[in-house]
Amino acid sequence: MTLFPAAELRTPNEHFMLTEREPEMINIWNKVLALGLLLATLSNVPALAQTPASDSMPPTDAERGDTLTPSLAGSEFSHHRVVVGDVRIHYVRGGKGEPLILLHGWPATWWEWKKVMPGLAKDFDVIAVDTRGLGDSSRPEAGYDKDQIGEDIVKLASQLGLTRFSVAGHDLGGQVAFAIARNHPDMVKRLAILDVPLMGLPYADTLAPWHFAFNKVPDVPEMLTQGRERLYLDLFWTGATYNSRGFDEADIQEFMRTYAAAGAMRAGFNYYRTFEQDGAANKAWLGSGNKLKMPVLWLGGEGTPEAAMATVGVISTGDFLGRQLQTVATDLRGESMAGCGHWLASECPERTEKHLSLFFKGAE
Repeated sequence: MTLFPAAELRTPNEHFMLTEREPEMINIWNKVLALGLLLATLSNVPALAQTPASDSMPPTDAERGDTLTPSLAGSEFSHHRVVVGDVRIHYVRGGKGEPLILLHGWPATWWEWKKVMPGLAKDFDVIAVDTRGLGDSSRPEAGYDKDQIGEDIVKLASQLGLTRFSVAGHDLGGQVAFAIARNHPDMVKRLAILDVPLMGLPYADTLAPWHFAFNKVPDVPEMLTQGRERLYLDLFWTGATYNSRGFDEADIQEFMRTYAAAGAMRAGFNYYRTFEQDGAANKAWLGSGNKLKMPVLWLGGEGTPEAAMATVGVISTGDFLGRQLQTVATDLRGESMAGCGHWLASECPERTEKHLSLFFKGAE
């Protein structure tokens, strides 16, 4: 494990970075990309009714999603659901030891952690959560800013009798994990964030992946992806991997089981629609002179091949996250993992599990 001082961090990937002399182009570029996708697709899309988010409760423990647990070899895992505020949270739990909460990204569910959960469960009480609106958790209309989603997790931990825990978050789950750590520093023993930019922190305004803009547009993404969920989400499941490895067809079918459900796509897009709110909260916290005092680990992917860049742009953040966290964390370590794309726990499970296990045991 390498701790990178600021001067040694590589420059973030040029394929998805704008220079400091081009900030005025960010909004224009995003709008052009989003509009281009709209115009290219709209002529082939029939009139579709909007699909509202659904707050109906997901299946019971005996139903379909829960039958996947036996494939998590090496430890006993069980499914649970608990109501916290306005949302019913689904989580999978197994193992013994100090509590470790895992938060998935988009477009994924708790299932993205499946390859590392059995190993982590040898030393930790692993709790892999489906966050608000996603997976087998319920889908309220509102509450998709990362502070609120973080409060869901804190309330869940409290219901489980946990007063202190470690947390690892990937992608948008990493943004949630950061919100938990800055709002409840006394509850978070150790924090790991995997391959995601943090809104409102230094350098965030120089990052402009096209899908950030598209997913934030009101209603249009729902309209264009209804009935075409897999066509769109495959851009991220396969396009954000290094050499197209990571998820097999069974994994994608499990993701599709929930992302094709009523309101799931809207809930996912809502995570992006709160980016400005998330950024404002992070800026206010940082502006007050706050720092993360707990040990922090960051992991990034190396990047994606040129073919994937042509489809969705570079999704892996490389060293970008490390540069951001150096401005807010006092006890930081991390690295960009060579040969891995965005989906670290699926593409490089052995290395990811080793990094997480050693870090959460305090060995690095």
